[in-house]
Order: sequence, then structure tokens, then C-alpha cells
Amino acid sequence: MEEIEQNKSLSKKEQRRQKRLEKQQKKDFERYGLKPEDLKGANKITNEEAKKGYPALRKCLRYFKDYKGYLFLIVFCALVYMGIGIVTPILMQHTIDYITVAQYNTAIRFALIFLSACIVSEYICYFWNVVSRVCFQKVVMKLKIDLIDGVAKTKTKKFDDTNSGTIISRVNNDADEVANVVGVVIDWVAEILVGIGFMIYLFFINVYLGLLIFVGVVILFFLYRFYQNYVYRMNKKQKVVRDKQVGMTTEIIRGIRDIKSLNIKNNILAIFHKQILFRKNIVVDRVKKSSLIRSTLRAFEVVIQVGSILFGIYLLQIGSISLGGLLLGIMYFSRISWFIQGFQQLVESVKEASVAAERICEISDDGAYPKEKFGNKQIKNPKGEIEFKNVFFSYDGVTPVFEGLNLKIEPNEAIAFVGKSGQGKSTLLSLIPKLYEVNSGKVTIDGVDIKKLSESGLRDLVTVVPQTPYIFNDSIKENLKFVKNDLTDEEMIEVCKKAQIHDFIMSKEKGYDSIVGENGVILSGGQKQRLAIARALLKNSKIILLDEATSALDNENQQKIQQVIDGLTKDHTVIIVAHRLSTVVNCNKIYLVENGKIVDGGTHDYMMKNCKAYKNLYKIEKKSVE
Repeated sequence: MEEIEQNKSLSKKEQRRQKRLEKQQKKDFERYGLKPEDLKGANKITNEEAKKGYPALRKCLRYFKDYKGYLFLIVFCALVYMGIGIVTPILMQHTIDYITVAQYNTAIRFALIFLSACIVSEYICYFWNVVSRVCFQKVVMKLKIDLIDGVAKTKTKKFDDTNSGTIISRVNNDADEVANVVGVVIDWVAEILVGIGFMIYLFFINVYLGLLIFVGVVILFFLYRFYQNYVYRMNKKQKVVRDKQVGMTTEIIRGIRDIKSLNIKNNILAIFHKQILFRKNIVVDRVKKSSLIRSTLRAFEVVIQVGSILFGIYLLQIGSISLGGLLLGIMYFSRISWFIQGFQQLVESVKEASVAAERICEISDDGAYPKEKFGNKQIKNPKGEIEFKNVFFSYDGVTPVFEGLNLKIEPNEAIAFVGKSGQGKSTLLSLIPKLYEVNSGKVTIDGVDIKKLSESGLRDLVTVVPQTPYIFNDSIKENLKFVKNDLTDEEMIEVCKKAQIHDFIMSKEKGYDSIVGENGVILSGGQKQRLAIARALLKNSKIILLDEATSALDNENQQKIQQVIDGLTKDHTVIIVAHRLSTVVNCNKIYLVENGKIVDGGTHDYMMKNCKAYKNLYKIEKKSVE
């Protein structure tokens, strides 16, 4: 019976907890637009999560090994600052005590020593801050460079199912958290030790006054813990609301052309107004409650201080404490209570840094972000022969794209892959520079398995011009110099003329110094493709892959680019993926791809005579043009 009653009691308690949770969730949704799933990743970091990240944190902190001199100076400054921080209140106490007994000369000496110590402390603090910032920024710089290097080495497949914002956050924010945790630890350990030193010295002055202040500090410790837990939860919610609003702002800016053309400005503004309202609500609510709690805490601190003063007056009357000792306790009570907040922040900073370190190591290590593997071979004087030998490939390991693909491409030829969308044409191109790795079989260049080639040995051999090339938010000249940093103006103009984009560039006010905007926003699709072709010509790889690289060009420019491509086959192997068959009729060989298989291949004339599927595609295209 007792067990049944206990279960009922627990059940009621759980029901009450559930009701409170539902009430809070309702408020979060109505006031801030937050759903429970929005906060799943925004919970307080548990001790278990932090402990899991401690090995990663230790690994990341090895970056400080290269800056031992800086660390020595930082620790030295912290120790000096801590020592002066403990000594100065004692000097002040002696100054006051000597004044009360009319020994003014001695009091003046102590006052001057106190002043000198404070001035030294300030300059030590200045030097400490400068050295710390320099050291931490050097570590952050190395961390971020290694992280970007880790991102660049990550297999392409990982980016297919990973939000780019997650990676950006790890590079920008997590590296800062890991580097700064050392500074936080040193800063707050110094403050905590100073506070403990004051506390111990107060017991020497008067054990009863020390005990009273100690009890007050312990109570403040738990009150501040409650306050910080509340602030932490609200900060997490505020961060989610802020991210939503910033995300909405980004979407509006990126989609401004579609917003205008669809005439949905009012609808979008209504949604944006809600996001702004939610952010205003959470900021106001957080300020209201946190200010109330903080004011209550400060009021309690005043109560303890006044209580200490009243008790100190009593001790002064009975001769148990000097005036200097009493004033010391009153003046530095706030310094003692300050280290409580430091301790809380220290614990949370280490927890957050440990989790950040784990996220960093996931990118830098070959685990959650698997890295590309290369060999060490180079091909001297490449011919440009490519062969697929019994290649099996699947993106997800379940649905096959290629099953036993065999194909040989002769050097210095123009080859085309045609067919309907989703048949594996672009995938086939992606396997050549090893953007994706085959599951079995092999791809060879001049008889060498591409897995045995070094990264530069492979990627210098192959250039890919995609259908939607990425153009960096910089000048046209800088976009070209990314390919060749010692690019001369003559070379730049030559390749742009070949790519049929020179005249357009010169029509711009700043010519080659024109900024193209985010992902080349001021360029049309055709202009992007021509600039990407110019980059490919500049790189001058032996193998050039064009994945619908002329799809956005008009007929006139397409014919001009076609002449460039025809000229490339004298010294290059050119492989083209195209939907418009009219762009590939002059290729040495045209392969029709269906369901990951090569149905047939040959010249345009051969395919028209012998491949019914190709002939039908060509007729449909010709009819649509007419």
C-alpha cells in the first residue's frame, strides 16, 4: 500500500512538472516563436558532455606549445597581479590603523607604498591583456587555418548532407572559445585566489567577522548559481531567436530579386515583423527578470555588508578589531563576492570550450568528417588518356549509379556524354578528379590509378567547369588570379578574349577591377560560365571537364566558345556533359548514358544512324528549336 501511495505521489509530481513544462513551452511559442524542437540543441551543457570533450580540449590546447614564452609571461603577470591584489588591502589597513593612532609619517609611507602597488598593478594588467590577446589571436589563427585545411580535405560527400552554417560556426566561434578558455582560466583563477586570500586574511583579523562574511559568501554562491542558470537558459533561447531572425534577413537579401518579381514584399515583411517582435519580446523579458534577480542579489550583498558593519562596530567597541581591519572587511567584501561569479563562469567556460574542442576535432580528425586520401605519384608529360575499369559507385551505398562501368577515353579528343537528367552523366565527371570515390573498380589516367596520385598530381591534371560555377565576391582580376597568382595582364586579356568575355568586362566602368558581388550576382548565367571557362583556360590542365558549361550561353556566344573547345583538343582531352545535343555534334565521340550505363557511342553521324534513343532526343530538340 505504501508503495502504491508513493507511486501516486510521484505521478502527481510528474504531472505538475509536465504542466509547468507545457506552460513554459506555450509561452516560448507565443512570445518568442520557439518550438520544443528549436531548443533541443540549446540545452545546458551537461557534465557528461563536457567530460566527453576534455580529451579534445587537451588536444586543441597543444596549439599553445608553440607560444610557451607568451604563456610564461601571462602566468607571471597573473601571479604578480594576484600577489599585489592580496597585499594592497593589507597596506590600506595599516595606513588606516596608523592614522587612528596619529603615526602620520608611517601612515604616509604605507599610503605611498599602496599607491605604488596600485600603479604597478594597473600596468601589469595592461601588459597582461596585450600579451594575452596577441597569444590567443595567434592560436586562433592557427586553429582556423587548420580547420579550413581540414574542411578542404573533407570528402565531397560529407558536404551533401551537412549544413554549411554548422561548419562556418565551428570555424568562427568554436576556435575562439577554445583559445580564450586559457585566458578565462588564468584570469579567474587569479581572481579566485585573491578572493580566497582576502577571506583567509579576514579570519586572521577577526574570526567572527570572517565567519559572518564567509556564511554570506556561501549564500551568495548558491543565489548566483540560480541566477546564472536562468541567464544561461535565456541566452540559449535568445540565440535561437536571433539566429532565426538573422537567417530570415539573409534569405530576404539573397532572394530580393525573386521577392520583387513575385510581388511578395508585404508577405515577407509580415513574417520578418514577427521575427523582430519575437526578438524584442525575449530581450525585454530577459532584461526584466535578470535585472530583478540581479538587483535582489545586490540588495542581499548590501544586507550582508551592513550586517558586517554593525557587527564590526560591536567588535570595535569591545576592542576585538581595529578600525583598519573593519574598513578592510567592508571595502573588500565586494571583491570576495566577485570571485563567486568568476568560479561559476570558469566552470561554464571550460564546459563550453570542451564541447567546442570536440566539434573542432571532428573536423580536423578523420572521423565525423572523413578526409580524402591521396597517393604520392605524379604523371610527367601526361597524355590525357582516361579509363573506367569495372567501376561501381553509389552515393548512399544503397542505390547504385554505376554497376561495372567500363570505358576508355583516348587523349586529345572531345568526348560528350548526353542523355536525360539524373542518368549519371555529371557523376561520371565527378569521379575523374576524385570528388567522389568509386566503391570498387578503378579510374585511371595514363594507366595510373587516380588513388595513387598525389592531390596536386591529380587536381592539376583536371579542371572542372560546372554548370553553375562559384564566383568569389571580389574583382574579375582577383577571381582569375586565384587560379594563377602571378597572372600578367596580357595573359588575363588573352584568356578572356578566348572565353568571349573580354568585351563585356571592358564595358564595365572599372573593367577587370569590377567587383562581381556574392557568387557573381552582377553577372548573368552566361557571363559566369564564360568567366569560369576563362579560369579553366588559364589553368591549362591536360584534361578539361565541361559540365553543362555552355548551357547559359546564347547561340552566338555558344558557337564562339565551341570554336575555343574545338581548338583545345589539339593539346587537351575535353569531356562535355550536355543536354543540348547541338553543342556536341562535332565531338570525336558521343556517348548516350541511361540509368548509369553507356547505351551506345560514336560520332554524331553514327549515333543518328545506329542509336534510336539518341536520334529521338536530337529530333525532339530540333523540333523545340523550330
